[in-house]
Amino acid sequence: MAGLLLLGFALLLFVAVATHSTQDFPYRDFGAAPDNAAGRFGEYMSALLGPLFMGQWPAVVFPFIIGLWGWTLVRRHSRRSAVIVSVWTLALGLWSSTSIGVIGDLVHRDNISSYYAQSGEFGFWSAHQLILLAGRFGAVLAMLVLMLVGLTMTMAGFAEWIERRAAQTAQIAGKAKSLPLPSVVPAWRFLKNWMASKKEPEETIPTVDIDRVRETPSQHETAEPLPRVAAADGHAGKVLHNLGEEIDPLTGARRATVRASEQMTMSVDDHSGYVFPAADCFNLPPADRIGGMSRDEQQHNAELLEKSLDTFGVKAQVTQVNPGPVITQFELAPAPGVKVARIESLADDLALALRARGLRILAPIPGKAAVGVEMANPKPALVTFREVVESQQFQTAKSKLTIALGRTVNGEILTADLGSLPHLLIAGTTGSGKSVCVNAIITSILLRATPEEVQFVMIDPKKLELAAYNELRNHHLTHRPDLSEHVITKPDEAVKVLRSCLVEMERRYDMLAERGARQLSEYNVMVKEDPREGDRPLPYIVVLIDELADLMVTAQREVEEPIARLAQLARAVGIHMVVATQRPSVDVITGVIKANFPARIAFRVAMKVDSRTILDTNGAEMLLGQGDMLFQHPEEPAPQRVQGALLTSSEIARVITHIRKQPPPRAKLVLPLDQQEEREGAVVDGQLEGRDPLFLEAAKIVVRTGQGSVSILQRRLKVGYSRAARLIDQLERAGVVGPFDGSKARAVLADEQTLMDLEQQ
Repeated sequence: MAGLLLLGFALLLFVAVATHSTQDFPYRDFGAAPDNAAGRFGEYMSALLGPLFMGQWPAVVFPFIIGLWGWTLVRRHSRRSAVIVSVWTLALGLWSSTSIGVIGDLVHRDNISSYYAQSGEFGFWSAHQLILLAGRFGAVLAMLVLMLVGLTMTMAGFAEWIERRAAQTAQIAGKAKSLPLPSVVPAWRFLKNWMASKKEPEETIPTVDIDRVRETPSQHETAEPLPRVAAADGHAGKVLHNLGEEIDPLTGARRATVRASEQMTMSVDDHSGYVFPAADCFNLPPADRIGGMSRDEQQHNAELLEKSLDTFGVKAQVTQVNPGPVITQFELAPAPGVKVARIESLADDLALALRARGLRILAPIPGKAAVGVEMANPKPALVTFREVVESQQFQTAKSKLTIALGRTVNGEILTADLGSLPHLLIAGTTGSGKSVCVNAIITSILLRATPEEVQFVMIDPKKLELAAYNELRNHHLTHRPDLSEHVITKPDEAVKVLRSCLVEMERRYDMLAERGARQLSEYNVMVKEDPREGDRPLPYIVVLIDELADLMVTAQREVEEPIARLAQLARAVGIHMVVATQRPSVDVITGVIKANFPARIAFRVAMKVDSRTILDTNGAEMLLGQGDMLFQHPEEPAPQRVQGALLTSSEIARVITHIRKQPPPRAKLVLPLDQQEEREGAVVDGQLEGRDPLFLEAAKIVVRTGQGSVSILQRRLKVGYSRAARLIDQLERAGVVGPFDGSKARAVLADEQTLMDLEQQ
């Protein structure tokens, strides 16, 4: 309403100034009808602003300024911009009034009345004083210099606006300032990308973001770039003092590009002919993606946050705003004497006052004398896997185990080296983004390492999440010769594989000790520099367990022991673990496992106790889901909030298809067998050799209960899962039970007579 009133008043004032007559007040005879189109109001206002102040036409700046503020209130635009434009407009009016006075003195020196009405009282007085001070030539020169200074500053601001608008248009078109001048090569590349987008509708034109690099804003055409707001010293009590620095609402960083896709397609070894997957395997970031929090929303929320805290008796000032793709962080500087714990206790009240979809308080922000209030953006922005792997951080990383995670609160690309973590524990509820993160970790390594450099051991009890990687059995998947699966899905086979990893770890320690190397990288360098017969560089091994809870339920002791030993000892010999679970309870993430996994990722969990189980602190229960995570790096004092990169099934399929076309490794890693386990399960001529002492008792239990399952043997015989599974295998070979039939119990094929025959053997 106030904005509309100001617009109406501005229009009326403009009519009054434009229709000012020299016959009106103060020259009109008292009682005569006014000639002004706005009546007596217009007559008085035009005289007050015109002849009595700065002249008729310079006075037009006043209705313009009033109209600008009316439009700002109606459209809810930035008030800072309105203040800047108003100041410049008023300065233009004063300069015009003075210039008319100077020109009038030069042209009509003896006839003041001829230009007095146009320059106004201010213009006449300021021109007279300037001429007395510097002379007529000096006055003209001063006005010209002021005009040039004003034009220079105006054109600089206008050029910056044009550049920013051109960058927005370029991003929508797909180039985003990647090329300074047009040429044939970028035109062909644009046409190629456009054709690819026609084949796959979900893909669009690529943008590439690197560390500390800001993209151009990708909001609506009318949206303004979001500010990084810093408090000015000595200006307490004001909110968002410095709104001048513009940053991306999605990334919070200045923008630059790098043609990383070309680097990713280069052959890693001229002899082997192996070619890494190209960036074309991944979907392009949407050119029209919108998200973040607008400048006005930041200003409004910052003011509302301070007022809400003041309502509860907490004095604090917003000193900085960090906009990210999904959340925006407000940095609060508490007044002296305010306890941080008091602000933390107001989290729910602040969420109510701000109408926030999700609000989390980080108190304090590590390395800063501030408290972070993280609020969900009204429109979250998509973070694609492609923009992360094309970033400067990922492209220049030296480690073969570099993983692409996503973007931080500030919009910066975040990557990590799995080799330095050295093991990673991931937890989150269903749909929070856990499986996407696991796939992103695998794909990140596949983009940088050949099969001779990195091998995977994949355990997927759910049988769905990692099934697609079975196609890599000839390249990146290591295996045990006696197992039928390359991606392990059966708990008993998972135990066998983990034991084989322990044997491989011990074998590698012996090899490193023989060479005098302290870690795998040193050993591989020694092998290349001083090759011996039978020696070859050893690949890194990444052990992935997609659902730990299923294994812990069926065989906790058999699984927990090898995981703990690998986590404690395997780093030096190049074996690293990534363990994920959707149930972060203490019976799944036990103290033994947790103590050996310093690096952790927590997605959204149901309760605070789950957050404390995975991170040793609260916060994960306040996450938004869909890739919103807290990443605890071993070298950082507190978890870092990250928006995970989206990686779709179709993108994974394209990477796998590309790798399948590459030549297989010259020497494939095969996990060694557990010799004791082999002796227990050996079969010669169809007869059992090394029969378990509990075999006959197990046969009696199965026949008399009619249930051929591992769980019943565990309960009745009080043995672990691994031994019970071996007993079932022996019973199957002896014809007591039938073959494995999915989730159903095995069919019992024997009777009492069969038991008597077995006892006589």
